[in-house]
Amino acid sequence: MKTLLKHMLRRIPFVKQAYIKLQGIYSLNQMDNLQKKLLETMMPSAEKLIDMKNECDGFVVTPLISIIMPTYNTDLKMLDEAIKSVQNQVYKNWELVIVDDCSLNHEVRDKIINYSKNDSRITKLFLEQNHHIARATNEGFKIAKDEYIALLDHDDYLYPNALYENVKRINENPKVKFIYSDEDKIEGYAKRHFSAYLKPDFDFDFLRCINIITHFVVFKSDLLNLVSGEDPKYNGAQDWEFVMRLIDILVIDEIAHIDKVIYSWRVHSKSTALETGAKPYVPEAQRNLLRKDIEKKKNFGIKIYENHDAIGQWLFQYPVIGLPLVSIVLKLTKETKYLEKLLNSIFIKTSYHNYEVVFLENQVIDKFLFEKYIERHDNISSKINGEYIVLIDGNFEILTFDWLEKMIGQIQRDNVAYVMPRILSQENNIVESVGLAVAKNGEIINLLNGFDLLSSRTLTEHIHLTTNHHITAVTPNCYMTKKSLFDLSKDVITHSIELNQGEYYNVFVSDVHIKNNSLNILNKSFGVFPKFIDFIDPNVNSNFLKIEQKYIRGEKI
Repeated sequence: MKTLLKHMLRRIPFVKQAYIKLQGIYSLNQMDNLQKKLLETMMPSAEKLIDMKNECDGFVVTPLISIIMPTYNTDLKMLDEAIKSVQNQVYKNWELVIVDDCSLNHEVRDKIINYSKNDSRITKLFLEQNHHIARATNEGFKIAKDEYIALLDHDDYLYPNALYENVKRINENPKVKFIYSDEDKIEGYAKRHFSAYLKPDFDFDFLRCINIITHFVVFKSDLLNLVSGEDPKYNGAQDWEFVMRLIDILVIDEIAHIDKVIYSWRVHSKSTALETGAKPYVPEAQRNLLRKDIEKKKNFGIKIYENHDAIGQWLFQYPVIGLPLVSIVLKLTKETKYLEKLLNSIFIKTSYHNYEVVFLENQVIDKFLFEKYIERHDNISSKINGEYIVLIDGNFEILTFDWLEKMIGQIQRDNVAYVMPRILSQENNIVESVGLAVAKNGEIINLLNGFDLLSSRTLTEHIHLTTNHHITAVTPNCYMTKKSLFDLSKDVITHSIELNQGEYYNVFVSDVHIKNNSLNILNKSFGVFPKFIDFIDPNVNSNFLKIEQKYIRGEKI
């Protein structure tokens, strides 16, 4: 009764406006607090650092890691902190190559000279002209001495175990050629760490939507023989463009992800970490690099557009090949109360025209309603005839006009098994699902279930909400698949997980929105599946998944 009363009140316009205003002022995202607690555990204690140092002594492979750091008019205190964070590494076999890009502030030059005099592992290079960051980085590549190269911004900070974690991974898998890790932010000169960026394992769809790699990157230096260095045409997005080219020449087993925060990106007025607007040329560089990647791969027909939910993020719409028939199969039960809304949304809002609506036999159907739509439409069927199939709950409603085009374009890609949209609540501002993940105990977790779009969000939540990316499983309430994979007798959660473990993968499409009109919102948990105990979900960061599994998002009023 209480839930129903709140629901009815929030449908009154002035009550809803007041609710939105109050949320903007008073709403706190508890996920942010939970991630702050996680960050407190990420910084190794003095005792732990001693253990790590002893472990370094036992490494079979101990490569020299050349850290390239371009500088330009760097804040002196920030430069101090960046250099000292390298000197404080528990893994000691490194060199720091500082390339000053003709700083106008001579104190920067003096400080670099002083550090290089006192530490033989620090190499300095002073450029006579300002070449900007890409060319300065390339000059550093030229004088790097050994097998692995790392990139460090002149005002950022390395956790003391950063190099240790990378070399440990190299020892565990000598085939690895490219390593990235999780990160957080620090503000100004403060020591406060915040905004943990908990990344998934490598997913190229993610990388196309946003530079999921960012910091901290370590890669084999011989890769530079296969790709030229950073391209100055993409200054502002030069690291993203460089990473895209490196990834292109690697196989998935050569890419490793460290699911620990070991790097801090400093937030200040001139930093991209604050907002893309600090460097207005960045969006143009991002769009150009993505356009170039599409042309290189000959992915002609792909639409690329800036994500309206987030500056600095992009979305891709793959072209529909041919004019395939799509069967929209209605999932109807005794609890189906909003079927007419669904049907109206399909017939009125769907811009793709080659589809049929399928009422399967032996389902509970309002005969009067069924006959009314049979009279009006000639694309209603009792059998599945389509090449691609959408299964949708009878209480749902389509919100996006080109929903089928976006989903067909994805399902027609090689090795895509299932495609799933963003599912919203009746109010449109509460997220019910962005895909399913598998916890280590085998529990199937409905990601971001209950998330309020009007509230603040962590960066980790944000990327799962606003990008197109791989997911481990789809909800049984709404998905698209190929006819060859469709089987109503199979549990779609299990089936999508098993296919994802093989040669297939599943895709979440963030800008296709479908609403659940029922007050019975989707569950946070779909239960424990014993066959998936000890499962390691590659599509969700392990630390984020631990938090997400325990965190139940509640109503704000």
